[in-house]
Amino acid sequence: MAVAFVVGSLLGYLLVDKLIFRFIYVYHPPVGVSAFAATLVLLAGACGATIGWKVYRAATANPAGSLRHD
Repeated sequence: MAVAFVVGSLLGYLLVDKLIFRFIYVYHPPVGVSAFAATLVLLAGACGATIGWKVYRAATANPAGSLRHD
């Protein structure tokens, strides 16, 4: 998750700052750290919710039911 965030943030910054803001939009607000911090919080929340839901389902599953199907 950390590697994906770092790579995505660097590529996103380069795309937005160097390409879009230089050639398409002349007047724009500066790119700040707050957008990247919000992205990190959303990414961590989504991963935590997904992993938590999978762990909850595995912990509450009936082992006899899964053995019966095999």
